[in-house]
Amino acid sequence: MNKQIVTGLALTMFLVGILASAFSIRQIKASETIYIRADGSVDPSATPIMRSGDVYTFNDSIEDSIVVQRSNIVIDGAGHDLEGMLGGTGISLSDIQNVTIKNVTIKTFDKGIHLERCSICNITLTNVTMSYSYGVYVVRSSNNNIAKNNISSNNVIGILLDTSTSNRISGNNITRSTYEGISLYSSSDNNMSENSVTNSINSGALSLYTSSNNIISANDISNNRYGILLSLSSKNNSMSGNKITDNSYGVRLQSSSNNNDLRGNDIRENDEGIVVDDSYSNSITENSVLSNRGWSIGLFHSSNYCSMVNNSIANSGLDGIFVNSSSHNTISGNKITNSTMAGIFLDYSSNTNIVGNNITHSHEGINLTTSSSNYIIANNIGNNSIGMGCKESSNSAVYHNNFENNTDQAYVENSVNVWDNGYVSGGNHWDDYDGTDKNCSEEQCFDGSDMIGDTPYVIGAENKDKYPLMKPWPSPLPSLWFENYSVQVISNSSIAEFNFDRNLGQIRFNATTDAPDSCRVIVSKSLLDGAFNFLVDNVSAACCISWSPKCHMINFNYSEGSHIVRVAGEFVERPPLREFPDLNGDRIVDIYDAIILASNWGKQL
Repeated sequence: MNKQIVTGLALTMFLVGILASAFSIRQIKASETIYIRADGSVDPSATPIMRSGDVYTFNDSIEDSIVVQRSNIVIDGAGHDLEGMLGGTGISLSDIQNVTIKNVTIKTFDKGIHLERCSICNITLTNVTMSYSYGVYVVRSSNNNIAKNNISSNNVIGILLDTSTSNRISGNNITRSTYEGISLYSSSDNNMSENSVTNSINSGALSLYTSSNNIISANDISNNRYGILLSLSSKNNSMSGNKITDNSYGVRLQSSSNNNDLRGNDIRENDEGIVVDDSYSNSITENSVLSNRGWSIGLFHSSNYCSMVNNSIANSGLDGIFVNSSSHNTISGNKITNSTMAGIFLDYSSNTNIVGNNITHSHEGINLTTSSSNYIIANNIGNNSIGMGCKESSNSAVYHNNFENNTDQAYVENSVNVWDNGYVSGGNHWDDYDGTDKNCSEEQCFDGSDMIGDTPYVIGAENKDKYPLMKPWPSPLPSLWFENYSVQVISNSSIAEFNFDRNLGQIRFNATTDAPDSCRVIVSKSLLDGAFNFLVDNVSAACCISWSPKCHMINFNYSEGSHIVRVAGEFVERPPLREFPDLNGDRIVDIYDAIILASNWGKQL
């Protein structure tokens, strides 16, 4: 025989032997559907599953589906595989309860695990991978626990809850789902916490559709199309403490309304941070929204009555907060810095309250474009290229803001807005204002400083701040509320221990300063009126008292040190009920009524 042929045959036989030896190491047992019957038996009986009471333990790997018909049992894979051929379901449970599945690798089925009309079941320490559709599919089931599993490379969804309630999904590692990592359809009162969800290619890491009252907390979400997606009228969901990084959208609320609460999340380095689209009455609060490549927060297409409060927003690739074609939103108490475009941008939007924000080091602090009837009040707008711009935007109120160290303070194009709140409340503080403060009293007719400039600050021909503030408006908001009426204090001093005694009709506070200072106290006439007695350190002191139809203003000076200040007048008795919407009884419906409403929202009266 030819020597080369003999050598070739020997090599072939050697390789076949190696392959046969390799296959002999791991043999897949069983070849038909396996049942754990209601009576506790295993069918067929030759299946490599050992029963010890209510515990069923794999002796070897298995190649087929398992149907569970018995409640109150434990299925322990003991580290073995349950493998399919891209069809059927790995483990199916229907109409049973209190079943635990653990320590098994389930792969290459259509569905890895299927629970239908089941409760109090537990899936833990299990690997579910390469399912043709769903890794874990839970339908019409409640009070189940899916914890500490590895769910990977499933073709459609890692974990799906369908019409299911009060389930807990926690501590799982869910990765490389072709569409969604965790998905809820018409499911409520579920809890998803401390999961790692990554690389959901075509949709969301955590996606909710027509699902309500769910909790999404402390998850690590990265490299997905959507970090968290709420859609199709999902409402009353809570999302808190999640770390959401490097997704196309960090969070998207789409056609979802009514009290979804996004609070205390770390949302950074996404293409878009938070996007709200065609949704209303949602809350975005106390989130860190950092270094996102587009908008940090964007509201679009009739996303109304949303609140964005006390968020930290930095290094936005576009705008810090962008509001388009939306109305009646609140933007309050946010710290916004280093936006490539505007810190806050309103586009075709109206009736927005922009109150008490700190907006710095951006191209533009606030921009209004084709937007009207907005309130811009008590914001710090500093160190921007442009403080505030108005284009084709009129009928907004802009007052009690601090414009400091902006290259250009403000500009207007085809816009007419109101830049002060009248006398004695005043307008804005402009650090480049060069006017004097020698006069006081109504319309500045009498001698004496009142901390309001004697001449207007001119923004444009029809845009003037008639009462510019000589000192910055304090931040945060300096309004203190007594009997639902505000008392405002403007001073460089430290103000503390502010209180009101209705029996004495007396306001009392401490003022501490390292240098001689002045202070302005604005008191609503609906709180105190009549003859005032003014004392500093229990000694009657000289002061300049001005007035307007709504309030008194007390302006006084004091030396360095700590001082006790008392303002006593006549307490104004009022009926216990006030006609809505004039909540503070001053016969004017304005932003201060809205602040009272917001501060008391949800309280039981």
